[in-house]
Amino acid sequence: MWIAASVFGLGQDDTEIIGFSLAIAFLLTAILVLSPRAPLWDAVIYGLALCSPAVMMGVERGNVDIGLFCLVAAAALVMRRVPYGAPVASALILASAVLKLFPIAAVGMLARLPRRLALVCVSTVVGLFAVYAAATFSDIRTIERVLPQSDDDTYGMHILGGWLGRVSAAGRVWDVALIILAIALATAFRRTLRDRLDTGSLRELDLFWAGAGIYVATFALGRSSDYRLVFLLLTIPQLARWASARRALPIATLVGVFLTLWLLTPWTDASLLEGWGDLTRAGGRPLPIASPAQVIAFTGLTCLLVATLPHWLGGQANDEPEAAAPQVEERELEAGGLN
Repeated sequence: MWIAASVFGLGQDDTEIIGFSLAIAFLLTAILVLSPRAPLWDAVIYGLALCSPAVMMGVERGNVDIGLFCLVAAAALVMRRVPYGAPVASALILASAVLKLFPIAAVGMLARLPRRLALVCVSTVVGLFAVYAAATFSDIRTIERVLPQSDDDTYGMHILGGWLGRVSAAGRVWDVALIILAIALATAFRRTLRDRLDTGSLRELDLFWAGAGIYVATFALGRSSDYRLVFLLLTIPQLARWASARRALPIATLVGVFLTLWLLTPWTDASLLEGWGDLTRAGGRPLPIASPAQVIAFTGLTCLLVATLPHWLGGQANDEPEAAAPQVEERELEAGGLN
C-alpha cells in the first residue's frame, strides 16, 4: 500500500519535509490527547512521557509509526464527538491497520460503543482487514522472515521469555506461560478491579483502550520495534486519573509504562547499569534493563483492559450502568454521532 504513494512523484529529496510534517502532526495530536481540564500533575507526567527517549526516537527518525499514532488517536477523539463519529473512527482504524497491520489491535476501542453499533463497526473493520491480510499474505510472510530478530531497540514478551529460556533451557514455553499468567491474573481480579475503578471520562477510556490494546497485542506477539511504544502515550491520561485515586494497580502500571518509555536498550550500556548486566547475564547476554518494566506494563494493562470490558462482552462496565437508562440513551446517541 505504501508503494501507491509513488503517484505523487515523491523521492529522496522529499525525506526532510515528510519527516518534519510527520513530527509536527504527531506533536499536535499528542498534545490534543491530554484534556485541557486535566490536573497539572497529570500534565507533568504526560509531558515527561512525551519527551521520553522512546517517543523522541520516533520523532527524530521520522518513523511512520508516529503517523499511525495520529490516525489511531484521531479515531478515539472523534468517535463520540462528531456526527457519524463511529464510522469515521472505524475507517481510521482500518486505514492504519492496512498501512502497518498492528494497529488492528486498537479495534477493541470500537467495542466500547453501544452494543449494536459496536457489532457493526468491529465486524466491518475486522472483516475488511481479514480480506486485506489474506490478499497480501505472501508479503506478510516475507516481512516476517526478513525482519531482524534482535533484542536491541525492541520490546516484547520473547525478550524476557528468551532470557528465561537461556537460564532454564525451556525455549519459547516461557512466552506462553507468562501470557497465560497475565490472563489468569486479569480474570481472577476482574470483578474486584471493576468495582474499584472509577472510569470517569469516556474520552480517556477510549484512548486507553486504543493504546493499551496495541501495546498488549504487540508485546504478546514476541518482539516489536521501540517506535511502537509511542502508543503508550494514549494510556497515560486514564492511568494518571486512576493513580490519583491511589489505586495500587494503576500506580504500578503507570510506573511500568513510564520506565518502559525511558529505559531503552542503549541505557544498558551506561556504566551506571553495568552491575545489572553482570547480574542478569545468561547465555552470554544480559536481560535488557527495560524488560521487567515492560512486563509490569503488560500485566497491568491486561488486567485493566479486562476489568473495563464493555458490559455486553461479559462484564458490567462502570461507565455504562444498566440502571441509568436515560444516561445510557444519551451516551448512545453521542457515541453514534446521531445528535
